[in-house]
Amino acid sequence: MKPYEEYTDNLTIKIDWLSFTVQKSMTPKGVIEYFGMDIEEFKEEARGLNGYRKQYTHRVNGNNGLIRVLYDGQMGMGVHVDVSGSAIHHFFEAFENKLTCDTPFGEKALQLPEDFDFQNKENIVVLLLAYIRRIAKFTRIDVALDDFASFFTLEEINALVENKQMVTKFRTYKRVVESSVSDSTIKGETIYVGSNKSDAFIRIYNKALEQKMDDMDWIRWEIQLRNSRSEAFVDMLLSDELKPVPFASAAVSLLAGFLRFIELDNANRSRCSTCKKWLEFIASASALRLSVPKKEASIDTKLEWIQRQVMPTLAGLIYAYDGDFEKIMGDFTMQFYRNSYEAQKMFKEAYKRLMEITEKDSEENGQYGNGIE
Repeated sequence: MKPYEEYTDNLTIKIDWLSFTVQKSMTPKGVIEYFGMDIEEFKEEARGLNGYRKQYTHRVNGNNGLIRVLYDGQMGMGVHVDVSGSAIHHFFEAFENKLTCDTPFGEKALQLPEDFDFQNKENIVVLLLAYIRRIAKFTRIDVALDDFASFFTLEEINALVENKQMVTKFRTYKRVVESSVSDSTIKGETIYVGSNKSDAFIRIYNKALEQKMDDMDWIRWEIQLRNSRSEAFVDMLLSDELKPVPFASAAVSLLAGFLRFIELDNANRSRCSTCKKWLEFIASASALRLSVPKKEASIDTKLEWIQRQVMPTLAGLIYAYDGDFEKIMGDFTMQFYRNSYEAQKMFKEAYKRLMEITEKDSEENGQYGNGIE
């Protein structure tokens, strides 16, 4: 676990989306390099999006993550950047690598602005936001708070709302349940507080169901901030750039300001005491440090790990056994099924996609197969 991936009481908090528009006169290449990335990693697409005529895209983390750089819009539109949740790790890592330098002692160190208050890795995230602020205007920031301890289930939250025990600045609330037609099994469940068309919006959903992880508890609270709200949030974090406000404290204060759950112990709801469980949840979340998400498991990350960690030993064994793979690998099918169910599913889906591409590209009816059903 990296220093900036910290968990407290089975809770974690992280940035899950970043969008900003560069207002300074910069080329797309200049913007990409400003954050420590290489334009060679990006693909120039045939068309743009959202009023921009052109765009570069960089797919990372097994194509699950996307960094999009939009440009060539109308006068004053500048260069717009979107970083999806699964690409956040790559974006932060590139920025951190940009700041990394060699020391006279043969080690690596981060070269930070003079007098920057650097007590933990969380501040590198605030530093990135400060770097963005110098050239751009924020248009969207999503903050995700993951609860693996089941402080609240969605059923509890819905019951509190139905019982008029939620006090909020938002006017609307919606619960959406997705079920299987065949057996009525719940496939997804989400509670929306506020409107997704507004500058602030809260989404609470069963992340375990979404990820098909039936054997674990995982409720995600997402705060989506757009335009002036995202700008105000960064203003709060950077009120003193040399001593940044702790990210988790700022984010949780935001959540607590948007809504709270109460005990019905006063005729005037505004004077009702706050639910003890909600206070415990907010207190635990406030103690968190920001988590930059790790790379999710994918075919690409598995291959990277093999090439980095296993390949030297494997090359030595191949040499020692004169290329006898059967001697080295043993029963291939048995080895495959030592993988977790999720890993098996990932590999099979990747193989299926490869076969679909192969069949489309070939007019021959060749026989494909790897022996694994």
